[in-house]
Amino acid sequence: MNPVIEYLTVIRALSLEVMPSDLRYHPGLDYFDQERGEVTGTFPAMVAAIRNPAGDIVSVHRTFLTNDGRKAPVPSPKRIMASPIKGITRGGAIRLYPAEEVLGLAEGIETAIASQNATGIPVWACINAGGLETVVIPKEVREVIIFADNDKRGREAARKAAFRLRDEESKTVKIILPSRQGSDWADTK
Repeated sequence: MNPVIEYLTVIRALSLEVMPSDLRYHPGLDYFDQERGEVTGTFPAMVAAIRNPAGDIVSVHRTFLTNDGRKAPVPSPKRIMASPIKGITRGGAIRLYPAEEVLGLAEGIETAIASQNATGIPVWACINAGGLETVVIPKEVREVIIFADNDKRGREAARKAAFRLRDEESKTVKIILPSRQGSDWADTK
């Protein structure tokens, strides 16, 4: 089994009937340790396309893994590819599932997949709390379900996103929180 499938289905206990097309496996990416200023290893990686509001790929999110599907033993196993254009990912998301009239939003990839598994609603990963606040969604989406992380920053980002989507884009918006403080929807399995 490839390390991405192992990570998502065994380590994170998520269901993947079909691998989302914007989520890929790379057998060996160099890990550049910024503190040391050098490549400190080559690891398998989960690679996700970050698309801007127009749908163009503008960057890549990488999760460095071990061959058995665990996060790689590096300082920052999750990283966004650096870009020479500041703010290029603003408004963007990892579009794991095609948008429909109802679209879910979550911070991370694993949380988005867990939310889709639980509800059947297509969910996009907004990368982090800041991305959740600024994500731009297609006009055809009528209702947005925000699968918020239940921590202070996650709740704040969800509220800001909900207000913006209701006021500026006239969407119906619901925020759903996991019951346990400090958890996200991928933690509830």
